[in-house]
Amino acid sequence: MNGTDPPKLTPLLLTGNVVNRPTQVDFTACRIRPTTQNAGGLWAPTIRYHERTFYVTTTLVFSEKEYGDLSRWQNMLFTTSDPSSNDWSDPVLFDYPGYDTSLFWDDDGQVYVQGSFYWRIREEISQYQIDVRTGRSLSGAPQKIWAGMGGKAPEAPHMYKKNGWYYLLIAEGGTELGHCSTIARSRSVWGPFLPCPHNPLLHARSPTALFQTIGHADIFTDDRDPERIRYRMVFLATRVIKDAFPMGRETCLAEVDWSEEWPVITTAALENGKVGGMMDVAKLSAPPQNLQALDILASPHHHLLYLRNTNLDACNFPYDASNSAQPSTLILHSQQITLTDPAKSPTFIGYRQQHLYFESYVHLDITGLADGSEVGLAIYLDHEHHFAACVEKRGGSCRAHVKRVHPDLKSMPDDQDVVNSTPLPIAENATVIRLRVLGEPEKYTFEIDLNPGRTAPGIHPLGFGMAKDVSGGFTGTVVAIYSSHEGSNGSIISVQEWKYRRM
Repeated sequence: MNGTDPPKLTPLLLTGNVVNRPTQVDFTACRIRPTTQNAGGLWAPTIRYHERTFYVTTTLVFSEKEYGDLSRWQNMLFTTSDPSSNDWSDPVLFDYPGYDTSLFWDDDGQVYVQGSFYWRIREEISQYQIDVRTGRSLSGAPQKIWAGMGGKAPEAPHMYKKNGWYYLLIAEGGTELGHCSTIARSRSVWGPFLPCPHNPLLHARSPTALFQTIGHADIFTDDRDPERIRYRMVFLATRVIKDAFPMGRETCLAEVDWSEEWPVITTAALENGKVGGMMDVAKLSAPPQNLQALDILASPHHHLLYLRNTNLDACNFPYDASNSAQPSTLILHSQQITLTDPAKSPTFIGYRQQHLYFESYVHLDITGLADGSEVGLAIYLDHEHHFAACVEKRGGSCRAHVKRVHPDLKSMPDDQDVVNSTPLPIAENATVIRLRVLGEPEKYTFEIDLNPGRTAPGIHPLGFGMAKDVSGGFTGTVVAIYSSHEGSNGSIISVQEWKYRRM
């Protein structure tokens, strides 16, 4: 384990996806707000369990709309009895003039929804009583219950009840370096809420710590040992190294001591020295460990990521994924949609970057690459921020190079921040090639192997891109394979192998 990875944390296993079919949510109008990295789409889901049913609330955000336009926020509720089955309901819509909605069941069975009014309009946490079957309010308009400790953008509310007290946990300070979690309590679900005397409960330990933007927390009980009920907290944090944080906001886990009146958070795993912007990255370098690569195509398909309202026929598996005896192959059908399209869904299938040091490589049969087409391996943040090691065919000739997409590309100087990629000619009779990306805290390095699996060396460097240029927003980078074409003739590309390995 490299020194930049949190020590002694157990990886969380993905068991399924709430949104797993195109009919549940329409992402067509979800864009990135111009001149910002303020992305639309689904924000801040919260999961709750009550009487053998799981509930997930989330907000579909249309970020291009005006801040005061209440149609900017579409809140929705999904349910299932088995979260690992992918058998989640279609959404129940409910009105709330903001985001970060969360459900709370009181002892009498009444259900309340808390949420965050948009801070640019009004800084407050409010709630109303809700019918979870219909989404209808049972108490009229949302009522303000707290506004936090004075930090910017009070948000991410969660309500708990313990020993007759209603506890309200929120985030405030904005989602950047001032982010933190604070808590208050009241004898009534409607308040008034009195703040904890040792707020904030959770925040970055110093401006130079590796983990920054710490907040947006939730507390849950761990009752696996019935004789000792434990409390734990999940929260978001960003690993920042010299202005680079390509993985965005990551989910972390901490222990909670709630033996007294107020919870106390144990964050020893985050306090591994001053290794933020002041660190010497060279000291973090370590020789690759002998860790087994993950076969992405043979893994459960709920790990795979798509863009927006994807066309699943453009990325299909011509075999039964449950039959491990069959080869792990994927067929890409190119579309006239590129990675730079802000609204449509290209032929794209991704796997989330999970480590600061990693490699990913893909074997592609390019015999079906049509003229005017390209196929590649990308590090993708959004349509305006990504790198792609691609093979393209123009005028009957193939070449490989690295594409770099960034809003400031034209104005950036010719220095190490710019990809150094000279197109590499590829022979007309080439069949299977391998594209590889090596990820490090500050940069991504791309290469191509024209003779994968053969004795004759065929490895050529293609170029690199800086991690800070794919840092920003919330969601983090995705390692993706894609294909697109111009004109009327598309390509059919066979993906014969795709692996990801932590270094």
